[in-house]
Order: sequence, then C-alpha cells, then structure tokens
Amino acid sequence: MKVALPRRWSFVLGLGCFIILVLHLAVKNTTFKEKETVNVVISKRQMITKTGQHISRGYRNEKHDQVADQSMVPLLPRTKSQNIVFFNMPSWMSLDYTVLNSTRCPKLRQECKVHTKNTHFESSKGVIFYGEGLPGKVPQKKPGQAWLFFSIESPFLYSVGPQWKDKFSWTVTFRRDSDFNYFYGKIHKRDVPLTRNYSELFKKKKKNVSWAVSNCKSFSKREDYVKKLQMHIDVDIYGRCGKLRCGARSAGITDCHKKFAEEYKFYLAVENSICKDYTTEKLYNFFFYDLPMIPIIYGPPNVHEYVPKGTYINILDYSSPLELAKDLQRIGSNETIYSQYLKEKDKYTAERFKWENVLCPLCVKLHEPENTKVIPDISSWIWNDTCIKP
Repeated sequence: MKVALPRRWSFVLGLGCFIILVLHLAVKNTTFKEKETVNVVISKRQMITKTGQHISRGYRNEKHDQVADQSMVPLLPRTKSQNIVFFNMPSWMSLDYTVLNSTRCPKLRQECKVHTKNTHFESSKGVIFYGEGLPGKVPQKKPGQAWLFFSIESPFLYSVGPQWKDKFSWTVTFRRDSDFNYFYGKIHKRDVPLTRNYSELFKKKKKNVSWAVSNCKSFSKREDYVKKLQMHIDVDIYGRCGKLRCGARSAGITDCHKKFAEEYKFYLAVENSICKDYTTEKLYNFFFYDLPMIPIIYGPPNVHEYVPKGTYINILDYSSPLELAKDLQRIGSNETIYSQYLKEKDKYTAERFKWENVLCPLCVKLHEPENTKVIPDISSWIWNDTCIKP
C-alpha cells in the first residue's frame, strides 16, 4: 500500500536534492589538481602558483602560509645529506664537528656529514686526499665522487705520481687560484688602527736582526743567504741552526717572539721555499699578535698582492745581501722611518683559517647536479710556474 506524502514534504525533499547537486558541482569545478601546480622563481611582491587557470600571489614558505613582499628567493628542493671524508687526514689536524648545516654554515640550505676515517669512503661524495701522504695504490673511484687534492706545504716536500692523473676534481691548497683556498692567514684593514708609543718602542730596541730556525737546509737556501747577510749586519740566530737558545720550537707565538719584538728591530720570517702564494705563520704571526717589529721575508715575488706594502721588507727586492744590509741600517737608524713601518703594519690585522672556509662551500658544490671537473695532471698543476729554485 502506497503512502502519499504531504505536498509540502515533497517540495522540501526536492529542494534538498537540488541544493546537494549544486554544491557537488561547485566543489568539483573549483578543486585544484596537484599535478597542475607549478612553482616558479619568486620575484619581489609576487610568487605565481599556477593551478589550472587560477593564479594566487604571495610567498609560500615551509609552513605553507602566505607571506607578502618577499625578495627574490628560489624554492630549492630538499635533498639528502651528502658525506665528505678525509681519506688520509694528517696527524696534526683535528675537527671538532661532524655535521655541516645552517647553524655552522649560515648560507647553507642543505646538509653534509664530515668523516675523518676512510671507512666512509664508499658512501662519500666528496673525498679529500692529503698530498703529503697519498697512498701508493689509488683507490677505486666511485661513480659521482669528487676527489680533492689537499696540501698546505711547499711542493718541494712531496711528489705526486702519474697514477693520480685524471683523478682529482678540485684543489685545496695555499695557492689563491685553488678551487678552495687553505690560507695561513688573511690580512684585513682595521676599522681603527692600533696606537702605540712608537718613540718609546724604538728607543728600547738595541739589536738589529733576529732569527729562530730549526731547519738548517732549506730549498730556498735561506741559510746561505743569511750567512752572507751576517757579513754586513748583526744577525742573531736562535734554535737548532744557531748558537743562541730561547725556549721550545712552536708554530705559534712564544715568549721568545715577544722578547725579539722588544729587543730587535727586524726579524727574519723567511720560508723554506719560494713559491707563489706560499706565506706561512712566520709572517702572519706579526698580524695575529701585533708584534712591534719589522718582518723580513724571502718572497714570493707576488706577496704584494695579498700583504700590504710598507708592512714588511722583501729580500727579493734587493740585488744582494749587501744592499739589503745597507737598507736595514738606514731604516733601523732612523726613528721616523722605522716607526712608519710599524704604524703601517698596525693598520691591519689577520684572520685565521677555519675549516668552514672550505667545507661549507664544498658542501654546496656537492649538492649541485653537475658538480665536478677533472684535473688532467695534478702534478703539472702543482709545479706550473709555482716555485723558484735558487
């Protein structure tokens, strides 16, 4: 038996069905299709997110909220952490961290992990080889790996065999044309120069030239030059190669260096090799510790490109030890001229090397899709127009 609904209920039911149908069609026509969404480079005050024919403006950050008026920022893809390994880390070196991220490297958007044991060789994209201790047998290079040649010493102190040709992608050395520069020091001008009583300093200095040295047979033959220099001016030699003693040997500052700075006018900061860009802590200590003394260096010829003129004396600027001795006597006997060197040096300070200077940009490179090149012959790169053999 059929039951007839009252006319008003039939009307309500029909209206309800009609409303549901209209809402369903509206939702279907305005739903964004995820596969049609395309992110493009963000320009100022605008990020275009194209969804079908819909255009919305604003910057979509990681929390998916809308932020107006952002400067140009590309949306970089999130990638996995990359590994970096020191295949044969030297015994004098240490690292106090293992993770590189935006906390340690402010401009870094990705992450890298740093390892000091070559057990991580297989899983590492960046492999750093220390040049003075390269293994006799070259490891099997893994696809996608970037190998780095690392050295802070003069090329006279090591050799790289032909088996290492076409293996390295990048260099990490003291040379400024390296892919990543390991600098002993980097000199910067001070905002406010140091001020001292230069007249008082000059009056206390009663001796001419000092030198602390333990390597008595160098590639630069500096010891031969100093013997000739001693014929024309007093040079006091401390350490294993001289008759005077003053504490233990150290690459850093010691009480001996402070003593030299008080008593002597000049100090021989001469390197064991004369090579392009090869300037070690022997010179940079004068800027690290503000030693009030004039350093005498033995090259390199291009040192004026990264050490300010008027802050040092370069042996290579003189035709002979006699000519150098005459100029040292001229400078050392004139308070005004001598003090001008110290005043010029006191306009500058020096920055020490930190491994972040290399590892942070290296991490960025390792996350790039095309990130490697090949150095055909690393030995040729090391020696090409690099060193002078006296």
